Amino acid sequence: MRRGLLRFVLAASLTATWPGVSSAQETAQAPAAEPLAAQAAAVDEFWEIPGIEVRGERWLEPDEILYSLRKLTAPDRGSRILPRFYSPFCPRVAGVDRKTAAVLEDRIRANAKAAGLFTEPEHCRLNAFVIVLEEPLEMFDRLRNRRPGLFGNLLWNDRTIRSVRDDIKAGKPLVSWNQIGIGWPGIDSATPDFSISAAPGFNFRGETAGRALYTPWIMKNIAVVVLDKNQLGGFDLDQIADVSSLYLIGLPRRNLDFTGVTAPTMLRMFEAGPENAPEGLTEFDRAYLRGILVQGRNTMSDRIGDRVVEVYREECALPDGQCDLDKGG
Repeated sequence: MRRGLLRFVLAASLTATWPGVSSAQETAQAPAAEPLAAQAAAVDEFWEIPGIEVRGERWLEPDEILYSLRKLTAPDRGSRILPRFYSPFCPRVAGVDRKTAAVLEDRIRANAKAAGLFTEPEHCRLNAFVIVLEEPLEMFDRLRNRRPGLFGNLLWNDRTIRSVRDDIKAGKPLVSWNQIGIGWPGIDSATPDFSISAAPGFNFRGETAGRALYTPWIMKNIAVVVLDKNQLGGFDLDQIADVSSLYLIGLPRRNLDFTGVTAPTMLRMFEAGPENAPEGLTEFDRAYLRGILVQGRNTMSDRIGDRVVEVYREECALPDGQCDLDKGG
């Protein structure tokens, strides 16, 4: 059953809820409306790690999983090392009241923990941002000027600022990008600020044994999701946190094409609408996120599919697995 509808209380400006502003500003913010408080309490009472229970999902055959991955996630390229978080995962939600943000952050953090990321808040530096914008294009331009650290060096972004702005201008309900860094052998990957620029001409493929010792790993330094507040009506907090988790931790394609896709996934949220979207991460979604994170460093992106299939079978076989095993092996 669908729980209470989301009721966002937008801050007077983006900076009112952005990290780094004075605590006095945040304290002075008006309290959340009662429906939101009731929903937040209901979510907290209902939800336990690893997340919302999704019942009765149809068993997916390996070919269905592999095809869905190819259609929905970053292109498989044998020469591309799969970027992922190695540092502690620390989410922050901005553009909504603090109580709503805390519920969303807790949900996103639990999704990351269930997938295999280190998430202890006391060891964290913020690196995963969800930003809700009421006037997306205007507020995005302000964001570029006020928070340039979210965009980083063009060389190490997986998208250009122009392409991000074009998607926001086109009215996409969710737009995301990542800052990519380089981790080097012998440097503690639990420290969030250890990436450095690669030397010119460095070979990232790491194909020869002679270079293996010196091959870096490609990692996400910062992940950002921007949501259009005007297109969130009818969706609840779980759904918004879960679809954001897929983009923060994973690498969905910029332009999703669901033609032929049979795997149930939260990536369909906006296409399906509030009444038909999944209520939370599906077994396919969870297997995708875990499949990324259980891989070793320097995993080529064309190897992720088989690992996701393995994780999917493992998840479905658990006592609380949600797959209909009568149709599977």
